[in-house]
Amino acid sequence: MKRPPHLSSRPLAALFVFTTSALSLPAVAFTPNEFQVCAAILQDAKIDSDTIPTACAQALHPKELSKCVLQIKDGTKISGDTAVTNCFRVRRPLELSQCVTQIVQYTIDPVQLDVLDYCRRSLLPIRYSECVVGLSVQVKGLTPSRAMETCISALDWPSEL
Repeated sequence: MKRPPHLSSRPLAALFVFTTSALSLPAVAFTPNEFQVCAAILQDAKIDSDTIPTACAQALHPKELSKCVLQIKDGTKISGDTAVTNCFRVRRPLELSQCVTQIVQYTIDPVQLDVLDYCRRSLLPIRYSECVVGLSVQVKGLTPSRAMETCISALDWPSEL
């Protein structure tokens, strides 16, 4: 009885040899650690080479730090070096980058360094960006600066309510 061509033993034998040899290799050879990933991403983002080792080595989550920098650099006109400083100073770097890029994308001509500063100061950056974007879109005449100030400040709560 002849086997169908797709069940030939040669390809199966080759697959078995390849699979077993691949399983015997150390996993480290295929997986760069997060410090290496951080450095590679920051290099791709054209960050000053003197800054990269310190930023990655001192970050609690180096991969998140580098992704934060890249997202801010790619989604705004903010320099990579400024992004590194700010991404390093927050507990939730990915939320910071999401906050900054959302406000810059969905509001009309915000001052981008102010956006970065307000998002960095916020304890809940994603909620903060939703507040700023939502108010800016819905309330006619509300500038991004005023929306950012309103959303960050508990003092703007109406006292008559």
